[in-house]
Amino acid sequence: MKIAICNQNSGDDLAANLAWIDETAAAVAGEADVLLLPENTLLMPRDEVQRADIAEPFAHGELQQRLGNLARSHGLWIVVGSMLIRFDHDEKPAQTQLIFDPSGQCVAYYQKMHLFDVALANGERYLESGYTRAGRHMAICHTPFSTLGMSICYDLRYAEQYRKMAEAGAEVLLVPSAFTQTTGEAHWHTLLRARAIETQSFVVASAQTGFHGNGRQTFGHALAFDPWGECLADLGTEVGVQIVSLEMTVLHEIRQQMAVLQQHKELGDVCYFNR
Repeated sequence: MKIAICNQNSGDDLAANLAWIDETAAAVAGEADVLLLPENTLLMPRDEVQRADIAEPFAHGELQQRLGNLARSHGLWIVVGSMLIRFDHDEKPAQTQLIFDPSGQCVAYYQKMHLFDVALANGERYLESGYTRAGRHMAICHTPFSTLGMSICYDLRYAEQYRKMAEAGAEVLLVPSAFTQTTGEAHWHTLLRARAIETQSFVVASAQTGFHGNGRQTFGHALAFDPWGECLADLGTEVGVQIVSLEMTVLHEIRQQMAVLQQHKELGDVCYFNR
């Protein structure tokens, strides 16, 4: 399987972001099987009004149609890292990952389960739950190349989600993200490598990078790790794209040599002593 990972610097100009996605898809078409775009790939909004305006109902809307058309015109599987999607009568949209096949059909979606509500020591504050609701279900997607496990950014800190996806058959874990500069410097490489080793899976992550018009700074470093924890690609902080080859035979050999997933035990209650 050949997957294209990228560093993107999304701004508040939707048309410019779409043009960048089109150019990137064109650059890897014919070589990559899959293009993985980062979280917030369509927009880093300048304010809450612009953020709300971009949300679309699931399976309806101009943006989803355009993304499907891009997948079809370039003959690619395109993973849209995240965009705001409204489902049924929910009050808030969900931060949603979409997978389009080369025919332009949306064949899978995942709603981000773990929302980025944090107050960092340096004064940075984020409240993702203020404008989006949490998803309730994990998701995997079967392709001709491998089975993909779907996640978004802050999910990365919750190892159980990735283990369960691997147990359900996921071989390649997708982590499109927009890690902050602060949290990225501290934890990004370590968390991705840990998820790869724990689940004996390929872990691939596209990233937002640099300074954005809304004042946010993101870490970059789109990465790919193999199931042994070896780094296959690190794009640093520059905007760009790289095609990475994922050899499924490597995954199968590692899982046969050390049957971590099969040997996992469901844990019982904690026993307290000397309280």
